[in-house]
Formats: sequence, structure tokens, C-alpha cells
Amino acid sequence: MDVLLLFPPKYDDSNYVLREVGCDQLDPYLRNSTLLASLIGVIKPTKVIDCQIEGKTYEELKGIKTDILVSMNNLSDYKKSSKVFELIEAKKKICIFLPFIPDKKIMEEVKKSYAKDIIFVNDRDVPEVKASNIIYGKKEELTFSELPAPVHSILSVKKSKIPSIEIGRGCPFNCSFCTMARAKVGFKPIDIIIEEMKFFSDNGVKHVDLVDNNFTLNKKRALELCEKIKKQNFKMTWETSTRFELVDGELLKAMKEAGCEQIKYGVESLSDKSMEKNWKNCNLNEMIEKTKLTHDMGIKSVLYLIIGLPGEDGESIKKICRMIEEVKPYRIMVASFKPFPGTLYSKEIFNENESPENMINFYQKSLLEPVDFNYINSEQIKNYRDAIMKSFIKMKLKTRDLKFILFAVKKEGFKESLKHIKYLFSF
Repeated sequence: MDVLLLFPPKYDDSNYVLREVGCDQLDPYLRNSTLLASLIGVIKPTKVIDCQIEGKTYEELKGIKTDILVSMNNLSDYKKSSKVFELIEAKKKICIFLPFIPDKKIMEEVKKSYAKDIIFVNDRDVPEVKASNIIYGKKEELTFSELPAPVHSILSVKKSKIPSIEIGRGCPFNCSFCTMARAKVGFKPIDIIIEEMKFFSDNGVKHVDLVDNNFTLNKKRALELCEKIKKQNFKMTWETSTRFELVDGELLKAMKEAGCEQIKYGVESLSDKSMEKNWKNCNLNEMIEKTKLTHDMGIKSVLYLIIGLPGEDGESIKKICRMIEEVKPYRIMVASFKPFPGTLYSKEIFNENESPENMINFYQKSLLEPVDFNYINSEQIKNYRDAIMKSFIKMKLKTRDLKFILFAVKKEGFKESLKHIKYLFSF
């Protein structure tokens, strides 16, 4: 039995992610590559086509035949990525959605764009197991912690900007904008994580992303993992994500000694309403204190910001600018608010009788550009975003961070960087 695992081609429009000076571009591939590796380990396909790594187009998929086709799709461009099921001939076709779609009405609307014989997997805990059960007729109920080791390809080593290793899944917090709110938490066995890191290190990779919503959620495990990494003496650094209230001096010291180069913290918004809705169990002063502590330990900080969440106003933006000026983060990641249908915030924004099609269209539009909400318009969001970027660039120029300026030009290209020169003359 031939099983083809497919990762569809890239979006046509690169503007799906805001590209700002000082921000990493959030490549959609990096968000899905960890699931791809895990799927290979669980379903053991006879062939894998990673269109994004291999640079394949939809036309090049035409005429391919297999017994079972498994493809990953998402809400951002599902109508286009559904084409793979028309182009490839298979006896059984399975579509895995990532991110998980929490709203059943939205999922039913999505299904209208697919043929009736498509089998859907819409599960945020262990979609790999659900797909495997469909393929092999099993009834396994494995947790994330029980999954076999993921299989990373040599192609991903050669072409990925920063290879990713998923070390934990789920989140106990209830952030109102997030599709993973209150998702079941699972930890990958430490021995498997070390095995994956060794694979990348042996293949010449110098830096990896240890993907976890909250690396330090379980302090004992985090310390144990750091100790195991340290003993391996990898010639490789790593980065990860966590929350301010989940770090302390002991953890940060251990992470640094294990090779941690940077930590991504979710600030999102500093409006009182947003902080309450997003379970921020610390105030601005504590965020500043923890960021400075991170720097004192020799670890860079990256601050995630979402502009336009309910409650956003000029005062909350001023707080963010003051925080940037005081803590001097290595980078910031700035995005406008994108209301994913089915999240807690989307239920506040959309009318109870809003059609699923309208909600999907509004979400897809928000991926391309800031949109108007009843409490804030797109121009305000752009102005707030510009104010934050000015504050960040001003701080970088004050500290004479030549490395940052060269990074921006290299990452964006000289022509693209010229678009941001206006910031340099507006202080």
C-alpha cells in the first residue's frame, strides 16, 4: 500500500505575513514542518512530497497516482490547497487541518470546497494518530508524549532557515486570540528531543528552534532537558518561547549554559482589557524585570506584539514603546490582529448570526492587511504599528546596533529596506 504525504505549495501572496524591519518573517512552513516530521514518524509514508522545500507547483502534481494521499491544509488558503485532491489520483484522500478549526460551522463551510470523498482530520491534540488510524484501520489513542520519534528530511536541513523541533504541545492558558487555548498539554520524551538535536547537529545545523508554547511550564523538566543538552556539547545554539511569569534566574542560567541564544516572549498587548483576557499573570513592571533578567543571563529577547486587540488604545501603545526603550529587545515581532474564527475573541467581534463564509473571508482579509473593527479602524492599527516600529528603530540607532541594520538590509533586501528609511528621518 502506497501512502503519499504531501505538503502543498507556498501561498502566492507573500504579504500573508507583515514584513517589518526588525521582525523575522513568520514563514508558514516553519509552523507546519514539525507536524510534517511527526507525521512521517507516525504514518510511515512510502513517499513524501514537501512542495515548499522542493519548490514544486500545483501543475507539477498533476497525474501523480497513489493508494492513499495525506495532505495538510489550512484556513488561510484552503480553496487553493484543496486542488491537490483534484490533481492527485488516490483511492483514499485525507486532509489534515492545521491550525485546528475550533468552530464546527466554519469546518462545515470549509468542507464545501472539497469533494465528498475527502476524509477530514481536524484535531488539535494528535492529528497524526487520527490520520494513522484512518489509514491502517487502527483505534490507537496515543498522547503526544507517546508518539514515536519524528523523521526530519535532509532536504529540510539544507533549505530551512531555522529547522524546528517540537518539544511540547498544548497550552493550559486561555488567551482569547489563540486556537491552542486550553489545549491538552503533552511533553515529548527528552531522549527523543536529544536524538533530533543530534540529527541536526550532525548535519551541520548551527541553530534550531525548540518549538513549545511554554518551554518552562514544567520547571523540573525544563532543567532536566537543559542539563541533558549541556552534556551533549552540541556545536549548535537554540531558541524557544515561554511566558514572563514562567522564568526565573535558575531557569535562565540553565538555559544559557545549555546553548539557548534567544527567548520569544508574548507581550501581545499592554491594554488592561487584553492583559486580563489573555491570562497575563504579571504586570508591565514584572515583564520589564524578567526581560532585563534574560539579558543579564546573556540571552537575547524577542517580544511578540499584536496590534488591534480589543481594548487597544494610545495609552497601551505608549506603554509598549516605553517598554521597548527601557528593555532594548533584540527583536520585536509585530502583527496586526487576525481574528481566527472560533476563538474567544472572534465570538466578541462577529455577530452571533454572522455567516461562516463572511467570518472566513474577514479572517483571510486580515492576513493581507489590517482591517477595521468596531472599536478600532485599520488606519489606527497602522499608525500604532508605525509608532512601535519608530520606537524600536530609534532604540537600535541609539545603541548603534550596526548588526541590526545590516541584518535588516540582508533579510529584506536593499530595495525593500528603502521603504523603511522614512523612519530614520522622523524622530
